[in-house]
Amino acid sequence: MSQKVKINIKSLIYIFTIDDILYCEANSKGSTIHHIDKSIEHIDANINDLERKLNAYYFWRTDSKHLVNLNCLEEVADNSSELTLIDKSKIPIDKMRKRSLIEALNDFH
Repeated sequence: MSQKVKINIKSLIYIFTIDDILYCEANSKGSTIHHIDKSIEHIDANINDLERKLNAYYFWRTDSKHLVNLNCLEEVADNSSELTLIDKSKIPIDKMRKRSLIEALNDFH
């Protein structure tokens, strides 16, 4: 059985299967959840709220707009300012966050 997370936003409750989420992306109206099956969901939550809720499930903030599922990470190249997910999505990563991500990946799995 896949692990689920409940996210309360205003008067709504969202329930997501953790393994189905590739990454979350901030936008002007909240955030967009990108799923492995290529579907997307727009929710009225800011990226900071999602980060607090998903941090315990191996999600990592790569920059001011993106939160990625480390279980879906395929590649972090030394000479690149982005990382690649299993669906070949390219996600930007800040230089400082990249350094701490690499340190965290050494402890991952």
